[in-house]
Amino acid sequence: MGKKRRKRTASFEDRLAIQLKAGDPAKLESEAQKAGLDPEQFDGAFKEGCALLEKGTDPRKLIGLPVAFQVAFVKLAEEEEDDDQIGDLMSMTDSGVVKKASKRALHRMRSRGLDVSVHEETGSSVLERRVLPEDPDLPCYLSPISGNGSRIIWLARYVRGGVGVFQVELNDDEGLVSFSGGTIGRSRYRDLSRDMLDDPEQVLLEITYAEAWRRIAQAVSRSRETSRPLPDDYLDAKNTLPEPKKDVPTPPEPRSLFDPDKIGQNQDLLREAAELHDLEEFSDWMPDEDTLKIVHSKIEEVESSQVAINDRQKMEQVQKILDQAVESLLEGQERRERYQNRLLEMAEYLHRTDRPKPAQKAAAAAFQLTREGFSPPDSPFFDRMTRKLFRSAEEIVGEMQENDKSKKGKNKKPESDPGNLIVPP
Repeated sequence: MGKKRRKRTASFEDRLAIQLKAGDPAKLESEAQKAGLDPEQFDGAFKEGCALLEKGTDPRKLIGLPVAFQVAFVKLAEEEEDDDQIGDLMSMTDSGVVKKASKRALHRMRSRGLDVSVHEETGSSVLERRVLPEDPDLPCYLSPISGNGSRIIWLARYVRGGVGVFQVELNDDEGLVSFSGGTIGRSRYRDLSRDMLDDPEQVLLEITYAEAWRRIAQAVSRSRETSRPLPDDYLDAKNTLPEPKKDVPTPPEPRSLFDPDKIGQNQDLLREAAELHDLEEFSDWMPDEDTLKIVHSKIEEVESSQVAINDRQKMEQVQKILDQAVESLLEGQERRERYQNRLLEMAEYLHRTDRPKPAQKAAAAAFQLTREGFSPPDSPFFDRMTRKLFRSAEEIVGEMQENDKSKKGKNKKPESDPGNLIVPP
């Protein structure tokens, strides 16, 4: 009879990997002490490990954890068949134990038929971790511009330790509003990229890293012009992210894509520009807060007027106020130029996402704003933009009637409420 093989018991690192995935330290404190970790050290490392699993495993932060935790992450990466993460960790850690566990994990993965190779060790220091020359540029993505001038850039680039992924908010008035993200493993990046592109509510334009960085640089300049502080994460990332390649062509400026004389005078395009609000990209193009306050104040004056007028006259006055809302929205040359630039940005976005006719409509609405003799009510695009937020004159006057009944019944005037003005969600 052959010798009976002893059943292999799970190691501390095996059980630690399981509990990290579950987010529960269970009763590992006593075993952690045997591994040289005091309770406070174990508790802090466990919380940090769970946070890394949730946000995306940044190898630069992972090497700051105790060796047992690094080995546990090697086991989790092997389970996910993520050889990139194992290779990144192996090339950066100072621990021979972790390097040995990494090589064994890669060998087991190779024995299962996976196409993996032992990554070249380029030094234990994060600062020595190089971007490989053969690593291609990753696609970056740009959102359409919102009605308030904001856009989002999803920036991605191979960096030391994995993929640097950042979400950046730009605004044409404020400049660089926010910059957040960090380094994650390549497998995690692939999952994140796939989920983002599969989202039906996200309509994104793929751009190069060079274009993304150019737009961010322009936003930084705007922030400095307006004396706004730059986000701390941007200042940190700027030292990590490489400069874009110099030979990447720059897309033409939005204004140069369209002929202002030909498109700006096209009456059919101008009329049809109102239809742009049916597109998802224009769903958040609404009157600004200043316009809303002006219209609301004028309608309050009609409601509280001491001059006796009947409901028909109220209706006429409210309708006139709504008709003039677009004038409040486009009051002043600076506002018109800002909306013109936003519309041209949107026209470029539509053009680059293969929608030439909507792009021309947006450009026509943009060029109309600075045409000689332009009057705001003449813009079908902005007239529709104001009316899609406000209730109709009939509904507003009907609300006044209800308030009047309530005032007579309770012998007091109800508090002013803009709810009688805004279309309910």
